[in-house]
Amino acid sequence: MMIAGMMANERPEKDWYRKNRPKKGNYHRRANWNEYQLPRIYMITMVADKEVTPLSEVDWQDGSFVVKLTNMGLVVDEELKGWDARWKELTVGYRVIMPDHIHFILNVRERLGEKFSKVISDFKGGCTRKVRQMLSASGRNVDKLSFFEKNFHDRILTGKGQLDAMISYIKDNPRRYLMKKRYPDLFRRINMMKIDGTELSAFGNLFLLREFCKEPVIIRSHYSEEYLKELRERWRGVSDMGGVLVSPFISEKEKSVMEETLAAGGKVIVIRDNGFPERFKPSGKLFDYCLEGQLLLIGPATYETSRGFLTREKCWEMNRIAEKICNISPETMLSLTGLSCARP
Repeated sequence: MMIAGMMANERPEKDWYRKNRPKKGNYHRRANWNEYQLPRIYMITMVADKEVTPLSEVDWQDGSFVVKLTNMGLVVDEELKGWDARWKELTVGYRVIMPDHIHFILNVRERLGEKFSKVISDFKGGCTRKVRQMLSASGRNVDKLSFFEKNFHDRILTGKGQLDAMISYIKDNPRRYLMKKRYPDLFRRINMMKIDGTELSAFGNLFLLREFCKEPVIIRSHYSEEYLKELRERWRGVSDMGGVLVSPFISEKEKSVMEETLAAGGKVIVIRDNGFPERFKPSGKLFDYCLEGQLLLIGPATYETSRGFLTREKCWEMNRIAEKICNISPETMLSLTGLSCARP
């Protein structure tokens, strides 16, 4: 589906952004630099209340996936169609209705006559009214029932190529759901573990932590090409023997080591500078590497919606964590993560 008026948004002046900088730690917080009544393109995510799930059933059929809407999912689908008919300023584009949440592209084509929050509430309220009518007929008390959880998440289109990425993410949601369901050990999450006093979280193949051979990948700017060649050969040898490379992979040279390793079927642990949002799952190639058991992501225990620049001190700390992970024995890692000795 083509959506008219798809132009990348420009952020306002830095002074305005600094004044309205969002606070930390809220996955659902609106972007304070964005004026939501102006024409914009968003990817919207809403989580359904447990009382109304599942909205759909996702399963394999003839080598592909199929999404079958339940009665509750049909309520959402019908309301989405009527919603953009009621609001001439917007168009609903690509969408997917998953068992417990929905994603859709929202194109605000003209300046909204109402606040963005009111427009969103109109859709959510429409779903709630319809489901209350459905359930009240069976004698249930639905006075306090809401179709969706209180908040929602928006991702704002800000650059060239981002719309295609958003649409691909939405289209691929059912496949990722089925893969996570089929191979749960490759998409495990730990919200809190301590390494050398640092509180961390992790997502992916946690069994990589207990591999005996783990090697940090750290490239200093003063390294000669000859020495760097020796290091690359060493890291390639570790990977070929089934070992794991561990690093923040910050510099372009470090990133190339990661890309070459993963492409060759090797395994890496990536140290992130941020934690994981509530409904995190990797996208694109990273998802497929998770699926193959090649990837583990490790970050701070908390997720921050607003991050500063990656400082020298932060890079040093991330490298220190990588080195510490490589020096901890597999047995100690088992106790830190609660992993059993059995492989996935």
